Amino acid sequence: EGSYTFSVDVKQADMAPSSIIFERIDFPTGRLGKNQPVKVSFSLKNIGTKNAQNIKISAISKDVEGLLPVSGSNAIVASLKPGQVANYSFDFKTANAVSTKTYPVEITVEYIDDAIGEEPHKIVQVVGVNGVDWYAEQQKYKDLPKSTPILIIEKYDFNPEVIFAGTQFTMKLDIRNTSSSKSIKNIKISLTSDVAQSADQGAPAQTASVFTPVQSSNTFFIDHIPAGEKIEKAITMTTSHDTAAKTYTLTANLEYEDGQANPYKSSEIIGITVVQDSKLSIGEVNIDPEYFVGTPGSLNVEFYNTGKVTLSNFMVELEGDGIAADMPTYYKGNFPSGSTDSYTVNITPESPEAKSGKLVFSYEDTTGEKHTIEKDFKINVSDFDPMAQGGFEEIPMEPPKTTNWPVIIGGGLALLAGAGGAVLYRRRKKKKEEEDLSLDED
Repeated sequence: EGSYTFSVDVKQADMAPSSIIFERIDFPTGRLGKNQPVKVSFSLKNIGTKNAQNIKISAISKDVEGLLPVSGSNAIVASLKPGQVANYSFDFKTANAVSTKTYPVEITVEYIDDAIGEEPHKIVQVVGVNGVDWYAEQQKYKDLPKSTPILIIEKYDFNPEVIFAGTQFTMKLDIRNTSSSKSIKNIKISLTSDVAQSADQGAPAQTASVFTPVQSSNTFFIDHIPAGEKIEKAITMTTSHDTAAKTYTLTANLEYEDGQANPYKSSEIIGITVVQDSKLSIGEVNIDPEYFVGTPGSLNVEFYNTGKVTLSNFMVELEGDGIAADMPTYYKGNFPSGSTDSYTVNITPESPEAKSGKLVFSYEDTTGEKHTIEKDFKINVSDFDPMAQGGFEEIPMEPPKTTNWPVIIGGGLALLAGAGGAVLYRRRKKKKEEEDLSLDED
């Protein structure tokens, strides 16, 4: 069994208390011939706090010429409660005209958030069913004698099952000699793969081939395989760090000889899915130098999606004892690659001592796995804010001293009046004396 995913950007509301994720997806990974049953089953879980309503589920074969639906392709569910897990399965079968290729099945889930309204949420995952046309495979060897040995890759698997771009993985091959009577020898197997595609808007990747062997060649040799036996071969490979998330084709070219040194050639196709790792960078938490009891203060932080894929169900939550917030939760939804955003909140301390809190960043990557990153902060809190209490106490000012200008002016006027009267008196007295003197002379 295995699984792989592709993210789909869907516009979401600012708050989404309900959130549905894929918990498990099961599907056959072996090669299936014509008219073989195929069951695709999965679990959905509501990891939010509100009901998810009007859930529409579909599992669609993207190539009905090789993979046909047997059961209905759609299901409708009224609601999924918080924490509830529901299991679903859809049946298919390989067609008569199945080819040796991978047939994708697209699983889509749409639902309405109970707390928001009409705008739907949508998640999509794709699984691959490997078909094989055994008749066509046999026709490759129709001109060979019946006793001719035929070499096939019977089974393959990967460790880890989910292959991230830029990381190493081990591919294990089960190689079988299908002849019941003849052994084969001098086996050479060479691996070729698709040209890599870059996650950066389709730009060329760093290497020509998407898969590169680690400390080995892309060709390896096996001395011999007895009739009817198989051997296991493990190859460690890697990809470029900017490889786009998708399913790539790896071709195994087989060359070998029978006991009489007769040469034979064949090839096998292997589908390998690569996903991109998620990366979130968080800046410093900006806080005020001091906070005051009962008075709101600001807190701000910036964050960046530095990975190659969209982060889904992105959310920031503020936690802290004795700290009230006007927006304790910020739900962004889809956070595209290369984007920047910030979280700004007003916090109000409830008591005067210093307090500690944390910002919790959570999101899901392209595989549906949930990631959580915590960012701690500390704030200093004082008992009261002087400015919030009406400012500092006013100091009473001494009234200005007044000058007794009316008294001074009045006194001055009195002196002037007295002096003027004396002068006038002396003038009149002198004039009268002169008049008396004149009368005496007459």
